[in-house]
Amino acid sequence: MVFKCQKKSKQMTCRHFILIPFLLLTKIIFGQDSNFKIITQDVKNFWEAMDSLKTAKDTTEVFQTLVIDRASEEFKVFIKSWQIKAAQYSNQIKRYPDFYKSIKKNSIYLLNSEDSIRKIVTRFEKLYPDMHPADICIAFGNFSTGGNIAIEDK
Repeated sequence: MVFKCQKKSKQMTCRHFILIPFLLLTKIIFGQDSNFKIITQDVKNFWEAMDSLKTAKDTTEVFQTLVIDRASEEFKVFIKSWQIKAAQYSNQIKRYPDFYKSIKKNSIYLLNSEDSIRKIVTRFEKLYPDMHPADICIAFGNFSTGGNIAIEDK
């Protein structure tokens, strides 16, 4: 994640932002073909929640029902690992509304970038022949996680 921001009073402004809030690696596959999933449903859920805030009275409930309760299995691993709560999302949205407005366009673009992501992973596989990619889940954290991985215990 490339993320250069300046904090000006209570507003956060970003000069450069490449949107991949985190890549969640749910399993590592060695010695198999590079079949991996790219999960973007959690980005859709996030923006549905954000759009619902225009008419909602309880922002925490919105994030609980639309983001956390509907999280992909891969994102649930991350939520559990980082103990993410709906109230944390609600607080960050209230604190940095302009920031979230500024990233919507790029995050929606990311939903249609699966081919590009697969090409990048393929290039890495050529550079690192022993690498076997894991599933990639793209979702929004809450400023406490940065770009991280979580490996699911099975």
